[in-house]
Amino acid sequence: MPIRFTRRRGAAAVGAIALSALALIAADHNDAPSLASLRPSDINDVYAWHTSDSVVMAVTFGGPGMPADDATYSSDVLYTLNIDTDEDNVANHRIRFQFGQNTAGAWGVRFHDVPGVAGSYTGAVDTVLDLGPSVKAFAGLRDDPFFFDLQGFQETVAMGTVRFMNTRDFFAGRNTKCAVLEIPRATFASQTFGFWATTEIVR
Repeated sequence: MPIRFTRRRGAAAVGAIALSALALIAADHNDAPSLASLRPSDINDVYAWHTSDSVVMAVTFGGPGMPADDATYSSDVLYTLNIDTDEDNVANHRIRFQFGQNTAGAWGVRFHDVPGVAGSYTGAVDTVLDLGPSVKAFAGLRDDPFFFDLQGFQETVAMGTVRFMNTRDFFAGRNTKCAVLEIPRATFASQTFGFWATTEIVR
């Protein structure tokens, strides 16, 4: 039986819906210059999909266009990925993660309250982490998965005819920061899911 994902709105981002493949509902990649100091807490997109065995969730944040060697994160932001499994618009699971540095200045990430994982888990960024039996996580810098033909959009607005092309991706090669979790489907006593993400400044 396929999982049914439903749309949910959160304080900082919109959830994703899908039937059997990846789906995207909202994108928010750039904000006003006056909000630049809050960029680490700015959520770009929330994605969710499933395989035959796992539910996969991803959240991107911090905006696009980061250089490939940008290894800096904010320890002042607490990220939360919310999961609703009974369609009441209230999170049944709240997966939290936060970045920090060790004494050598290397960045790491700590995941809390991951379904199927006892306690918290700390590991290095840009590394696939094994949090528990068949539970994996990743946090780090990756190519922005969002697709958008900016030139086609501008030409469509200017000319009044559809000018989009699926070979032009404005976000290709523009890095963004992300967190991805893969959790066995059997962990959840549900076939219906709603996802959204929120951020909180904790300095």
